[in-house]
Amino acid sequence: MEAGRHEELIARAESLLAGEVAYPELLYNVACSESRLGRHADALAHLRSAVALMPELARFARDDADLNALADLPEFRELIDVPSTDSSR
Repeated sequence: MEAGRHEELIARAESLLAGEVAYPELLYNVACSESRLGRHADALAHLRSAVALMPELARFARDDADLNALADLPEFRELIDVPSTDSSR
């Protein structure tokens, strides 16, 4: 998906995300678009919310190419429960 489409998805999702009903799949998809756009902090925040609402999404996040930009971040690895590759521990 091109950058403009990711921007459009995020813009359309804002009103739903601001509502009282939580949509974990929508949060997850917004996180994917934000990751693709380099908005890593926003992507992590939305992914964290999605996983809190629907823990099985962590399993999907492990192999989702849309989230590759987050793969080396400790916060992402902790969220999806992947052991650190840091051998200094």
